[in-house]
Amino acid sequence: MFNHLDEVGLAPAGERALDFGCGAGRLTIALADRVRSAVGVDISEPMLAKARDLDTAHRCTFVRNDGADLAQFDDSSFDVVMSSLVLQHLPPPLARGYLAELVRLLRSGGALVVQLVTAPDRSVRGLAVRVLPLRAVRFVQRRVLRYPAPMNMHPMSRAELEAVVTAAGGRLVDAVDEPMYGGNWRYTRYYVTRP
Repeated sequence: MFNHLDEVGLAPAGERALDFGCGAGRLTIALADRVRSAVGVDISEPMLAKARDLDTAHRCTFVRNDGADLAQFDDSSFDVVMSSLVLQHLPPPLARGYLAELVRLLRSGGALVVQLVTAPDRSVRGLAVRVLPLRAVRFVQRRVLRYPAPMNMHPMSRAELEAVVTAAGGRLVDAVDEPMYGGNWRYTRYYVTRP
């Protein structure tokens, strides 16, 4: 990820990074190797407790956020902002609001790297997601695939992401398709800066 930032001409300062939707903090802890201060934010206190336990070197700060914005952080307060496989689980208006917030938090010249699902793929499971009613998808997730809880997925197109980013004062620099997650969705990693 940092190598690709260099390739696309983004070399943000390594002072402060935010991992939005950090879960157990693995990405936050990895970011701490690259920046002076790494902050992980999540809605789940049990996940944050796990993150604190995993951060045995105590190099990161983990904070809970259950609001519809990130008002606890000042404008332009991070050089690097990351969000991986988080926004697609939120209702679209909330995901768009958080995306705008992530841009707001970027310092000028900073880098936002966000990974989203863009559409169901062309697999049998992808086709099922496209044509089955949500109730049937949830049944299959619980009974057939044995998911502990149904997963709602809300794809965001590149055009939609770019509109939100631009309206928030950011600029989309690059988009890279990522086939590594498989399943029934197409994933894209977006690289954004704030001039």
